[in-house]
Amino acid sequence: MRKSLLFILVFIVLIGCQQNKVNSCNPPMIEIGGECCLDENMNSICDNIELADNEVEEKDRTEEVEETRYINISQLEDGINESYYPLKKYSFEDVERVNMTGIENTFDVRGSARFNILKIKKEYNFIENERNFTDFVQRRYDLMVKNWNIDSKDWIDYNGLTNQEWREAVYHYDHNLEKINIFGKDSFIETHLVMYDKKDSLLDLDLSYNINIWCTPELVVEVYPNEHWGFYYYIGSTIEANRKFIEGLMDGERERLILDAEKVLKVCSEQTEPLELKDNEIIFFGREGFYPEEVEIEAGEKILIHNENAKWEGVMFMLMSDSPKKTIKGPLIAIGNTSEVAMEEPGTYTLFSVQYSPRAKVIVS
Repeated sequence: MRKSLLFILVFIVLIGCQQNKVNSCNPPMIEIGGECCLDENMNSICDNIELADNEVEEKDRTEEVEETRYINISQLEDGINESYYPLKKYSFEDVERVNMTGIENTFDVRGSARFNILKIKKEYNFIENERNFTDFVQRRYDLMVKNWNIDSKDWIDYNGLTNQEWREAVYHYDHNLEKINIFGKDSFIETHLVMYDKKDSLLDLDLSYNINIWCTPELVVEVYPNEHWGFYYYIGSTIEANRKFIEGLMDGERERLILDAEKVLKVCSEQTEPLELKDNEIIFFGREGFYPEEVEIEAGEKILIHNENAKWEGVMFMLMSDSPKKTIKGPLIAIGNTSEVAMEEPGTYTLFSVQYSPRAKVIVS
């Protein structure tokens, strides 16, 4: 009898302990793995675990959405051409890279006259944010500085073997990487200028000037100045005079370079703005002819002529009409420039350049 009573007392004590253990997690807390956690929706799952799972699922959904939002390389190339056609049409081709070391190994290049598209290889991390992009550009820039120094020394050694003037020559290397902001995004203007010098007398020079922009996690674009942007330099002139001259040219081209970078960034965000010619505009492509081949304007208006001749030269234009008999001599238009000619008298005029055979028709009503 006393054993039975003792057993009952022990049983009651054990039950009490278990009840105290369960009650140690007061609602809305629950016990999972011997610890209390919050369960406000009472589904027997800790809310912090649910939150973590939801964040992972949300991140996966966001990444899927962003993956479909970015344009591919064909859309980028087509968009660039839509922005410049009919004034320009760029042909992108695969480019072989030199010095395939370090970061240069992480991308392929599709190049044209003014735009290089760096396509990040899939086996490497894509450039997912501005911090990644800044690191990518800085690492490439550091590698470029190293290679420019090596190439400059090699060029002096090569020329010194056959040219007495190059013996004892030295080089001056100016380089800079400047961060700018375009449409709220970090972009980088990159400059490399080498001048070869013998006793403060210029022997030769080499220049690279471009903007680096981040288009998508997979695509980076190098934007270069207009292909007509160039200059003459004189062998024997002083190094400092050339430095000031070239810095002035780059300052003058800077705004146009940024405007072109803005065009590309619009393409990247699928906001391509096709180039549209006005009714009084006509483009000269040299032997390839005029575009369009016929324009019509009102008497008293001006015709705008763009010189996009494939040759690096200025062109003078003439306008001739049989009825009334009239000849209008246009100005000399430098390559890449635009000029205007006032058309006062009605008639049908033939527009041409004395150096080339293509013709266009200008109707003045």
